[in-house]
This record gives sequence, C-alpha cells and structure tokens, in this order.
Amino acid sequence: MTNVNIDISKKWLGSLYGGFYLHTNKINSNSIIYSLGIGQDITFDSRVMDLFNCQVYAFDPTPKSVNWVKKNVFNKNFKFIPNGISKSSGVKKFYKPKNQLHVSGSLYDSHAVNKYDYENLNFITLIDAMKEHDHQNINVLKMDVEGAEYEIIEYIKENNIQIDQILVEFHSLIIENGDSKTKKAIQTLNEMGYKCFGISESFQEYSFIKL
Repeated sequence: MTNVNIDISKKWLGSLYGGFYLHTNKINSNSIIYSLGIGQDITFDSRVMDLFNCQVYAFDPTPKSVNWVKKNVFNKNFKFIPNGISKSSGVKKFYKPKNQLHVSGSLYDSHAVNKYDYENLNFITLIDAMKEHDHQNINVLKMDVEGAEYEIIEYIKENNIQIDQILVEFHSLIIENGDSKTKKAIQTLNEMGYKCFGISESFQEYSFIKL
C-alpha cells in the first residue's frame, strides 16, 4: 500500500495484535489521546497511560466491550465512552461477527460479520466527541474500527480536524474493494500533510504524523 516515508523515532506500544508504532517525543501528561475501537485489548492505551500519565479517551459501542471495560479497567486516566465514532451522529445498524467468540462487529456488511444479526447502537461524530470534552485538537488518534476508518479519514479532511498523529489499522482484507479504499485513504492522509513513519509486521497497522 505504502512505505515508511519519514525516518523518525518510534516505539511499538501494546500487544502484537493490539499495538501500534508511536512517535513519543512530544507526548506528555497533557496530551490528548483518542482510541477508537478497543474490543477487549487496551494494551496500547495502557502503555501510553503508564509511560506518560495522560488521559486516554476510548470509544466503543460494542456491548461485549462495554461490559469488559466495566469489569477489567480501573485506571482513572482511562475515560471510556460507550459510543462509536462515525461520519454522522445517531443510532446505526451494527453487524455482529460471524464467530460468536469474537468481539468486534462492524458498521459495514463484510465477510467477517453476519448481515442478518445486528444491534442498533449509538454513534457520534469526532467533532461531537471533541466538543463534549472541550478539545480543540487531538495529539494522537488511534483507530481500530473494522472498516469505518475510511469514512472517518474523509471526515477528518472535510472538517479540517487538527490531529498530530493518526494510527490506523486498515481492514482491506474484510471490506469490499478494501485495497482501493486503503490506497485512497493513504492518498487522502498524504494530501493532508501526513507522512507514514511506521508499519506493523502484519502490514495492517500504519502510523502517520503531521510535522
């Protein structure tokens, strides 16, 4: 899809499955971190909170995730909001995974979900979320949102949202026309001034920065 096109320092934070590369030089206790889609893995978020003592605003509407957070997460810096993030606010059809042992569903009908089994869940826009928490900009936006990353990236561009780093897992393998959508998303990020500084070994998690 793309190559690393800027050489800056980076650290892999989190598990092999739930981690991302992060440029940590300017991250501190005042940094604003948004984590979209957490499932049952907050290893990235936990490492960020441990290293920098900053707050992480985590968004996930999935009932399994909501229940898991209630039972397992007690860090005061972890601010959990049981809403999804989308290009528009409201109640949306959210498809459940075909494998009932899995946690993450999707707004999109893909081969990973059951199009006949869904829930109606609450979604808000990124701007709504920022207004709610009185944030003018975001230092790090992490996205693992099962295909919704494509519309969110377009939304960021359309609304000129100021974000320093965007860490995203692209779901090109499960979304229809996933390769072309990923290429377009990367092109959009490049047009906004973002450069790729890290790619995971699985070639699914990409890290972009605007310097």
